[in-house]
Amino acid sequence: MNTFRWIKNTLFVAAVAALIAAANVYLDQPLYIRYGAWEIAPTAAVAAATAVLIVIVLYLILRLLSFLLFLPTHIASWRQQRQQRGKNELLTDGIRALVFGNHKNALKHFSKLSENKDESANCYTWLAALSAEKIGDNKKRHELLQLASASGEDIAAAAKAQLACEENHINEAFNILAAAGAPQSSPLLAKMYLNIASQCGKWAQALDAAYYMREKSPVDKWKQSVLDIACKGLKKINDTEQLSIFWKNSIRSEEQKQPLLLAEYIYALSRLGNDKLATENMERVEKITDKPPEILSLIAAIGTEKMCESAFTSAQTKEQLTNAPFLSAMALLAERLQLWGKARRYYQMANALRPDPRHVKALVELEQKIKVGDDIAA
Repeated sequence: MNTFRWIKNTLFVAAVAALIAAANVYLDQPLYIRYGAWEIAPTAAVAAATAVLIVIVLYLILRLLSFLLFLPTHIASWRQQRQQRGKNELLTDGIRALVFGNHKNALKHFSKLSENKDESANCYTWLAALSAEKIGDNKKRHELLQLASASGEDIAAAAKAQLACEENHINEAFNILAAAGAPQSSPLLAKMYLNIASQCGKWAQALDAAYYMREKSPVDKWKQSVLDIACKGLKKINDTEQLSIFWKNSIRSEEQKQPLLLAEYIYALSRLGNDKLATENMERVEKITDKPPEILSLIAAIGTEKMCESAFTSAQTKEQLTNAPFLSAMALLAERLQLWGKARRYYQMANALRPDPRHVKALVELEQKIKVGDDIAA
């Protein structure tokens, strides 16, 4: 843009000079240039060329002065760009080393990056600590975590929580993360919060973190993580009131409709002796038209004989001979109804599709039951 403006101005001055020279020639008036005692009478062409040359020289002088004036700024910008290129190369090499399992090089690159006192230094320190952990350099890892914990950012909270975990102060680590705003503050803290809350048996908080990660991350594993945490909570809670609160307040309605979670909830109610509420929910289960394997297994475990007969008869009409979990559930129902031959066949089919020691154990126990029944009959 500046070059275009310079060309335009040069052409304008040349045109003016040419017009002046042409006017003098037309009027038959000589063109005089006087400087002190000197007097020159150039031709029109020489005058125009001289004007253009003067403009070029003045332009070059101004550009040189401008360059010299802003030279410190140009040098500072060049140095900054060079440093940034160096950081980018180190970061690329560090990430590549981390991805390909070369944790020693990753530690070297991220440690060097962490020496730059910028806003990303703590992040690089954290990555260096993870690399040190991978190569078993616990001393270096501890030093890096202490360095990262010196700031007031999320990385610092994560580092402090990690240090607390190393000293087996799990509850203290949980409180550090909670004070830092986890799980809503950042995905990094949410992941740590989920793991530490699970270790502490705080299943409601762990499930909150799993929900947060499912909303923030496109990775499908967090959908499964929500179900896994909810199932663990239902299995581990040993108080009826806490179980009810966890089911109603922590597990969302869309997950409460999942057959796996519904079955785990009823198992938990039965385990804790809340037969009334377990029976009420079993009535809901009985109304499900297409019962999945989890529900069939639940009915076989704690359902009434009438429910077992109804479920078995209904499921037989929709046999899924390539579905191992379904065949296992049908085997449990058949065993509950003392249909030994059908139970044996379903166990064998399930084990053929998906070999499982539990199928083999169930077959052994089934043969023992059949033998005892035959002995009694004899």
